[in-house]
Amino acid sequence: MKWRDDAQKKNCEATLENLRAAFLRARYYSIQGDSCACAENAALFLSIYEKAKPSCPENFLINEGYNDRITRNMGWLQVLGEKRCLGPGTAPDANAESKAAQNPETPHASTPQRTAADADTPLGKPTAAPQ
Repeated sequence: MKWRDDAQKKNCEATLENLRAAFLRARYYSIQGDSCACAENAALFLSIYEKAKPSCPENFLINEGYNDRITRNMGWLQVLGEKRCLGPGTAPDANAESKAAQNPETPHASTPQRTAADADTPLGKPTAAPQ
């Protein structure tokens, strides 16, 4: 990895820790069924990712396991978590289902799918419930 300077390296490594923590919390809360906390942490993950992408070397995040599929899945966790958190009849993006229908590579909003390919996501289990 080619770094511009030591400050960039330290900043990207610190950002990577925050990104991983947000990812693990989003995954943890998704598994626990806490849609509100899952959506919040998925949104945090995406925010950190978008800020880190231009400031870190090209492919740094991809080399660390955060590829397009991961960001797409985090986007779905955010959308679906917000929709469920807000309750029936309300949705943060009323067009989410029609957008999903227009993109055949993206699972339909009402039927999220996991495949064996999802098994290669960045791994790690929180040793205790996130605070």
